[in-house]
Amino acid sequence: MPKPNSRRFARLVTPLMGHVLGPSLNGIHGRKQKVIRNGKTVEVTIDDSYLLRAISEPLAEAPVGYPPAMPNLSLSDVEQKALVQWIMGLK
Repeated sequence: MPKPNSRRFARLVTPLMGHVLGPSLNGIHGRKQKVIRNGKTVEVTIDDSYLLRAISEPLAEAPVGYPPAMPNLSLSDVEQKALVQWIMGLK
């Protein structure tokens, strides 16, 4: 897989490292999470597909108890996949 532009990627990932207003990203991969989707509460498993959707459509759903506040990062497909890999590595 091609590598994303590292300077741009670092600039975009930096705000996510301070993910203190929303749910923690540490160890999030595989976790069950309740989200609001189309006005209804549903339980999801946070996997690669969920993370890619959350990155590409950040306002489509929000974790229960948090407002839909994640900005659209306008990442390329390569950058989105790299960000998912980075998130998966957080412990």
